[in-house]
Amino acid sequence: MKHLSTIEYSIIFGAIVLLVADLFFQILPIIPVAACLVAYCVITSNRYENIFLLLFFYSFAIGIIMRFYNISGIGGMCVPLGLLILSWHVFTRKVEFYHFGHSVVPLLALLALFGVSALTTEGGDVAMKKYTDTIYHGMTALAMFTYLFSNLDRINTQRMGLYYILYSFVLLRMSIPIDGIPGPENIFDIGFLRNQIISMGLLEESEGFMIFYQTLGFYCMQGLGLFMIRLYDEKTSTILTVMSIALLLVLYTGSRQAILTFFIMAIVWSLLSEKGSLISKVMIPLFVVYVIGSLLQTLISEGNLLNSVYSEGYVQGGSRGPWLLAGIQQFLSHPIWGVGYGRYAIFGVYGSYPHNMFIELLCETGLIGFSVAIFFATRFFMPSRTAFPVVLYLFIAFFSRAMVSDSLAYNIQNFALIFSLPALKEWIAYYEGDWDLTQEEMEEEENIEEEEWTASLQ
Repeated sequence: MKHLSTIEYSIIFGAIVLLVADLFFQILPIIPVAACLVAYCVITSNRYENIFLLLFFYSFAIGIIMRFYNISGIGGMCVPLGLLILSWHVFTRKVEFYHFGHSVVPLLALLALFGVSALTTEGGDVAMKKYTDTIYHGMTALAMFTYLFSNLDRINTQRMGLYYILYSFVLLRMSIPIDGIPGPENIFDIGFLRNQIISMGLLEESEGFMIFYQTLGFYCMQGLGLFMIRLYDEKTSTILTVMSIALLLVLYTGSRQAILTFFIMAIVWSLLSEKGSLISKVMIPLFVVYVIGSLLQTLISEGNLLNSVYSEGYVQGGSRGPWLLAGIQQFLSHPIWGVGYGRYAIFGVYGSYPHNMFIELLCETGLIGFSVAIFFATRFFMPSRTAFPVVLYLFIAFFSRAMVSDSLAYNIQNFALIFSLPALKEWIAYYEGDWDLTQEEMEEEENIEEEEWTASLQ
């Protein structure tokens, strides 16, 4: 795995600086800029990386641009296209795809259990939609992670992670025309996206076309997790720069769950890395400065990042209390089999979720489903635990979200990641040392592979 060049870093960091500045001036034609940056990602990524981006990035990035013009479905076509190209590459043996047949067994078993749970219980008319979404996200994620872990010598995860962070800033800037918000008042306006969306009542008025601050924050964290799949020594200054940029993004979004995720990742890095001691010298003072600035901001405007939310008789920071409590109560009333997959209800309405993956498993599938899921996860994690640190930060990004947000239809990706660990273990066994190749050696190997690919087509 080769380092990114100084020019590549300069282009990405320079684009982020321009986007942050334009949050205040708002003079860039942001939709054409967004399209150009997607084109830049396509051109600068090799074919292996573009397959991964089709599964993990382009569907979201292109989908937002198309939705701005009231065109739907274009972004969603990226994933089937990516799966089709991946299948062809696997069939022609142009990429590795370790142990997918082994990994798919526990996922299929979980999906079968969820299906039986949904079909054998009553209540609500959204259970099957959730179930089909779970199948889609679960199988796509398993293919994506298996492909990624099997081809880490071909995919530069640092580049992929930086693209995700860069596009998070693009989306932050796009939120101004899309959501109709004024943007930050000053550089210390922490949480402006969340505060302005809430104060303007946009959450209640939204018809689905909105750049939600939670989603934006977690996408940035997934990008940081990708960037930190490091199998070689990166410059400390580069790591801290990327972490500082990611922190700025999540602070501006006001996604408190993403901010917490960031600090979990930063603390873990500081404990595990020899370079981590610098976290206390750089990241903590930076955070303190922004917190002080945020508190000062509350003196001149309404709303702040730390305000509480009142909902159905509860006062709590993230509006999660009633949802969590409803999940616990429904589990206690149906502890063995649960209320049924997709049957969770709150305030008499179906289609929501408890905002915690474990409580959701207990609530909807009971002790039976919860035990089966944990058994499979443990069964696949334990033999691959020595390989797990390689993708630790990416897992933190997904797992932290699963603890506080979204439903199991999306958070099934956590199980897909764990079930894909045998592929990572196999890759390390075959390719340990490839990340020590020089940039020239890696480029030579890529050129040979491209020539072989071209020859095979002819």
